[in-house]
Amino acid sequence: MVATADASLGVIEPGKLYLASEARRRLKLGDKAWKQLRADGLKVVRAGRNAYVLGDDLLRAFSELEAVTA
Repeated sequence: MVATADASLGVIEPGKLYLASEARRRLKLGDKAWKQLRADGLKVVRAGRNAYVLGDDLLRAFSELEAVTA
């Protein structure tokens, strides 16, 4: 199930599939931050014209980022 745009900002749930644009909007990520997450290994799946990211992968990317900066 793809999460819709009516959900709260900042909320990413494990086990959900997000449009990459929706995930960026929820997390208020700019181009530089998004590119850094991608460079650090965030998986993005393209299907047709859309790009998707799993909530689990986003949460993992942020937990790894936290471990590096701590």
